[in-house]
Amino acid sequence: MSQSRFNHVFIAQRVSLLRTLERMVNNHSTAEDLLQETYLRVTRALSERAIDHLEPFVFQTARNLALDHLRARRIQSRTMLEDVPLDVVESVAAPASSAEDAAHAEQLLERLNVSLNELSARQQQIFHPQPSARAQLSGNRREARRVVEHGAKGAEIDHGDLHRRGRAVKRRLNL
Repeated sequence: MSQSRFNHVFIAQRVSLLRTLERMVNNHSTAEDLLQETYLRVTRALSERAIDHLEPFVFQTARNLALDHLRARRIQSRTMLEDVPLDVVESVAAPASSAEDAAHAEQLLERLNVSLNELSARQQQIFHPQPSARAQLSGNRREARRVVEHGAKGAEIDHGDLHRRGRAVKRRLNL
């Protein structure tokens, strides 16, 4: 089978394929995505081998992709919880973390904070940017543009010194 034959079959069966996929996944956007993936998978299969019965192959590929999607969604629904309070999420320990890892991470953060405090006020502002100029200036576009442009120029000016200080921080942290 040639690619042009497949294109003809795909275009002729597109509506039927889309309806089948929509019934399976109950979502038009997902069905469209699966239809595109079907096209790509069949195109790849055609480049690798000859397919004798193209139309059933296209439908079977689409159905398999839909079933894979549904299976993945079912697994995700079993493992993912929605609307979990933030304190519960933060209280879950990482499986590979240990007390030593936590202590080491805390030491690194302390060293980083010391190094950041040695930066100039402008450099600290770059690391901890304030809310956008537009929000601060209540819609004054000309003034916002001037502040943004000035900030960009300032960032360019400080970049060399910032880079040098960053290397110094890395040396101190033995990274």
